[in-house]
Amino acid sequence: MSKHNLPKSIRKYIRLAKAKIRKEVFDPQKQKESIAGLLAQFVKKQ
Repeated sequence: MSKHNLPKSIRKYIRLAKAKIRKEVFDPQKQKESIAGLLAQFVKKQ
């Protein structure tokens, strides 16, 4: 199981931003790139 390391407000922001990206961007590859960029802002690699 994954542990939630981010506050609920940030998880909510990420969820809504991902939904917005999926609505606006039609190319699946660009969607993945945009979402990866969004997550890179918040998630720290260990």
